[in-house]
Amino acid sequence: MATKKESNHWQERLEQGFLGQRGVFGERLRVLVESERRYAEAAVRGSYGLTAIADCFQDFYMQTFEEGAHQGRPKTVNVHYCAAIVAAFHRLRYAMNAYYQGYPYEGAAAVRTLIEVGLYLGAILNGYIAYDDLFSFVKSKDDAALPINKLLKNKKEHHDQLNKRIILMMRGEKSGLESADQSLLTEFWRSLHSHVHNAESSIIWNISDMEESRTVSLHPEYSGRRSHHFATPLVFACWLLHRALPFVSNPSDYSDSWGRKASLLNESFESYIRGTESPAAPAIIRMVQLKYQFDQELAWSRVEVKASPPTA
Repeated sequence: MATKKESNHWQERLEQGFLGQRGVFGERLRVLVESERRYAEAAVRGSYGLTAIADCFQDFYMQTFEEGAHQGRPKTVNVHYCAAIVAAFHRLRYAMNAYYQGYPYEGAAAVRTLIEVGLYLGAILNGYIAYDDLFSFVKSKDDAALPINKLLKNKKEHHDQLNKRIILMMRGEKSGLESADQSLLTEFWRSLHSHVHNAESSIIWNISDMEESRTVSLHPEYSGRRSHHFATPLVFACWLLHRALPFVSNPSDYSDSWGRKASLLNESFESYIRGTESPAAPAIIRMVQLKYQFDQELAWSRVEVKASPPTA
């Protein structure tokens, strides 16, 4: 590990080597940041519907947690379920920030994880898996003490089986969906792979753009088509999370204002998906109608953690 003196030395050399004409360290990067700011303005103008629904949903997300923290009925937090909901919010913020800075395909890579979390939470609320199944491959302290390569192997095998069950029950052969809908959802899922693996979608877009303009640039430029590739999966993911979000607390304990906003958002998500050009849109709507219309008491019983009785 470098000493403080060594660190100061190479930092000083960097500052001297990259000092711009205006005395700014990393001057070109500041120009790029300005391009990202202009992109954000264009993205809001060009996709206001997405901005409206995403901003409202994030506000509702925060209201849900605020109300849950101040409800009168004592409850024990389900740390497994709530941790997934919190992680999804952070990933949502990451995806939206990437989108508004000019990197929609990089944001869409994060959206795929959001859909995975939405399916996972839906499987819990339907009773297909238990709320702690994600980490159930570690059954004891002995398991946790296994060599790291063995632990990782057990984790992968467990997660592969868990994901197969979630897909089977939520959108696959045992979901209750027609085979045509299953196929459409599978194709939709495959379309997200290119955003994740090898940055494929970004590379394809850049090749097309460069062949057309014959220029190469690192600065992002707004494109309605690229925005659409991000927006539809993002709204789909938000809709799934929206249906699972109430169960961080008892759904019957929220305010009337919260309930009105929940209904309005649900209608808005459906309208948005219905209005897209995605071939999977009807299948997405039917999946939500079939797999995310939860009986509140039954679904709550699957995530409720009851407080231990006080000891004498």
